[in-house]
Amino acid sequence: YSTLKTNLGTFGFITDTSKLFRVILPNKLNLLTIKPKNIKECNSFMVNTIQQFEQYFNGSRKIFNLRINLDITAFYQNVLFEVKKIPYGETCSYKTIAKNIFNPKSYRAVGNANAINPLPIIIPCHRVINQNGKVGNYGGGIKLKKKLIMLESLKKNN
Repeated sequence: YSTLKTNLGTFGFITDTSKLFRVILPNKLNLLTIKPKNIKECNSFMVNTIQQFEQYFNGSRKIFNLRINLDITAFYQNVLFEVKKIPYGETCSYKTIAKNIFNPKSYRAVGNANAINPLPIIIPCHRVINQNGKVGNYGGGIKLKKKLIMLESLKKNN
């Protein structure tokens, strides 16, 4: 477990030597009881993870190249794999995601899948918004969701 301080807050990462298991948003870090490792103590996969997130936050990375472990139900995996397809700097509604997975009435379940997403930013649930254009809820808080959407819209063409 290690952390990265950004201008949007401190993010946490749980990995093993080859896969990312969890991204912890700034408002959830206080729930962890383990102490983060200094980057100098981390294995190469963790160092790569942190570097890719640094690149994301400075706008030079738009797609992550990390192996992930997604241990959730098949339906939720299906939803989150669809969410992962939303391009950097763009948004999509919960309802559209439901239609795209051929389950058009499941938009509330799409919201639930986003709520339990263990890999926010990698699986960009912050890009999923309400049909009416409002941002909707976010595990990291609405303020962070708006900042992530804004960051991407500003860096989209860089």
